[in-house]
Amino acid sequence: MSHSAMNFTSFRYNKNIPILLLLAVFGGICLQAGFWGKGWVMLGFMGWVCLWQAEKILKETFLKRNFLRRLLVAFLFLFVWNVVATWWVRITGALWVISVANSLVMLVPLVFWWWVRKFFAEKYEKWLFIPIWISFEFAHHHWQLTWVWLTLGNTFLYQNEWVQWYEYTGVWGGSLWILLVNVVFWEIKEAFSIKKIAFLVALLAFPITFSWILREQKLLPTQKLNVVLVQPNIDPFTEKFNDCPRFIPFAKQAQILVDLTLQKFDKNADLVVFPETALDENFDERWVRKYPTFQKIDSLQQKLNVPVLLGVSTRIFTKEKSSPTSQYAPLSNAYYEDFNTALLLQKDTMFWYKKMILVPGVETIPFPEYTIFLKDFISDIGASFFLLGVGKEISTFPTSKAQIAPIICYESMYGEFLSKFVQKGADLLCTITNDGWLGDTEWQKHHLYLGALRCIETRREMLHCSNMGASAVIDVWGKVRSEIPYNQRTSMKAIAFTYQEKTFYTHYGDFLPKIALSFVGVIFLASLVRFFQKKLK
Repeated sequence: MSHSAMNFTSFRYNKNIPILLLLAVFGGICLQAGFWGKGWVMLGFMGWVCLWQAEKILKETFLKRNFLRRLLVAFLFLFVWNVVATWWVRITGALWVISVANSLVMLVPLVFWWWVRKFFAEKYEKWLFIPIWISFEFAHHHWQLTWVWLTLGNTFLYQNEWVQWYEYTGVWGGSLWILLVNVVFWEIKEAFSIKKIAFLVALLAFPITFSWILREQKLLPTQKLNVVLVQPNIDPFTEKFNDCPRFIPFAKQAQILVDLTLQKFDKNADLVVFPETALDENFDERWVRKYPTFQKIDSLQQKLNVPVLLGVSTRIFTKEKSSPTSQYAPLSNAYYEDFNTALLLQKDTMFWYKKMILVPGVETIPFPEYTIFLKDFISDIGASFFLLGVGKEISTFPTSKAQIAPIICYESMYGEFLSKFVQKGADLLCTITNDGWLGDTEWQKHHLYLGALRCIETRREMLHCSNMGASAVIDVWGKVRSEIPYNQRTSMKAIAFTYQEKTFYTHYGDFLPKIALSFVGVIFLASLVRFFQKKLK
């Protein structure tokens, strides 16, 4: 038997293999447990410890050539984390593709950490991991394959009473907290001491206590708005679009919006909100008021004489190809680009905002100038796909009582991005979304409660209006109120408040991961120096 065959056999039949698999699976489950509900978040404080223990067993069991084994165990750990945390993606048919792809991406910071730790004393290696992972999460927020659902700080979506200090740190404070506790747990496991236990207790207790203190502060609203949220409950797979099997004509969809509005509207109303793509006809922006379906909503606004905020699909024509997502229209002999747009109708004025953060694989292809061929592949695996243009400018919508931040669907996941609306004067957040794409799954609640973290970061209330639900108002403490459950065609009268004070996070944004990036830069340079020093010896 060859040496390589002996190594494979020993790996396959070693008695520690079941323990390694258990640690990888349990660790992955731990890191996403906060998405199950309150209380489960505590498991996240030990998820990384499971992976590190698996690495230690590998190191002790296989003294040499254990890189591939570490890679396989780490991939299983990350894959379990991805699958369990985003199980709702299964309805699109792309769960396994997304989970595998994101697990491979998440291996990059782990491999980097494995390399740099060789140049530092063993007692520092777990501490090195903290800035490396936070830097990775930050990078994952800012590239064209962005997927931020598994950012560690999001773990507190249901337990946001513990993280009111996100008004200072954003979700990165939560990521730092989880990583720090994991490292201290590891240190205690390796060498128990009373001092370490005391430090761990303080590390757990101080953020929670500080959060409770913050909850006691008094924030005074500047305005009170009476709002009508409309949830038309039109299924995007079977009813919403003109290629659906039970397509509801656009004119009838517009009438549903009108009827639901009138059911709850009264003279005290200050704002009406419809969800994302409430009207989906690829309106040419030059002539939008000439479309009969649009005229129904335009007439409603004039009749009610209050602002109406809605999502529409719009199209812009140009003579030349203006971007990688521009497509040629032979009949018009011109190029067009489609946009996911938020629109505020107010008297004779319209305010526009085009979605700036698109969902990868659904609304955009990463690096479209090179990967346009992936459009057919995405359709082949069963995922719905719309090749959209990217908005260029953050803008707010002015009304008599509020300056509104128009946030479209997935954009509500990005803290610093939302803070820029507040910097531009927004005193009320409004997320319009079509969460029906993920069916009757955990997605609706997750999206809603992750939006609550943005309310804490900015101390702004949020109107969350969804096509199929859940729709709600979220207060500045992240508490959800006045909720419409999923799968109900109805509307709701609700009250929202505006606030003027800007938080530390609103002013300084993602300062924590930027500091982490600086640390990683120093770690990398120090590692390079030591690497070449060894080579020269």
